[in-house]
Amino acid sequence: MPAMAHTIRIRKDAPHGLVFEVASSSGTLLARSNPYISICKLEAALSVLTAAAKAAKAVSIDTDGHTTWVTPGGRKSRVALEGGLSDDRVTHLLMGVASATVIDDRPPEARRSDLSGRLCDLAH
Repeated sequence: MPAMAHTIRIRKDAPHGLVFEVASSSGTLLARSNPYISICKLEAALSVLTAAAKAAKAVSIDTDGHTTWVTPGGRKSRVALEGGLSDDRVTHLLMGVASATVIDDRPPEARRSDLSGRLCDLAH
């Protein structure tokens, strides 16, 4: 099955922080992250989600009805998404994450000017 053309939008979620939303090519919201306190934390979560997309067959999905955690196989890090997402919905989400277009909807003064790489050093 071909990869879907998803869109990831980064938004300010006042007063809680930053969130990302993943929408399908039809505009259907597939998932929304829990809030992050910084762009570095959000980028780290997107890195985990991308790793999960690359190893979708080895992904662990856990939910408590309010939050769904996606963990790539063999990693300790996980990403928290709002709501109790079904396995099928997470699978659909992961199908297009690696090739998704990322749009930063924060005010211009809050966006970074160099979009060629990661803002944060995720190794720390």
